[in-house]
Amino acid sequence: MADRPFSMAECKEFFDFIDVDKSGTIDIQEIQRLLRVLNFDDNIHFAERIMLEANQSGSREIGWEDFYRTVNPSKSSNYSNQEVLRAFQFFSGKNSPPSKIHKDQLEKVLLECRSEREVKIILKQLPFDHQGYLNYQDFVNTYN
Repeated sequence: MADRPFSMAECKEFFDFIDVDKSGTIDIQEIQRLLRVLNFDDNIHFAERIMLEANQSGSREIGWEDFYRTVNPSKSSNYSNQEVLRAFQFFSGKNSPPSKIHKDQLEKVLLECRSEREVKIILKQLPFDHQGYLNYQDFVNTYN
């Protein structure tokens, strides 16, 4: 099997599987549960090492962004900020504010190359503002 990065949808499914309490974060007990499911020894030190490596914020929980970066480190830096900005400008549409993409426009573009299920998962994870726009800077801060 070829080594390939995980899609955002695959990562989200795995994150949701580990996040048993559906809190939106993964804690040390959920890591220990995963290790037991995978038939690893129930070793608190191993679980703590995983937590330290994945957790960029310093809290005792792993959020979606940290998890995604840990599982897919290559995906977080595939494009330069300038390339991402050009994509935002290209797909934003005439009526969008500068450096912003409306959720409806992004959904339309994504459906051309992704399944409806994947698009729903992707859109759910993006930091849209109250008007339905994805801001370039928020996107870069989260995913690039």
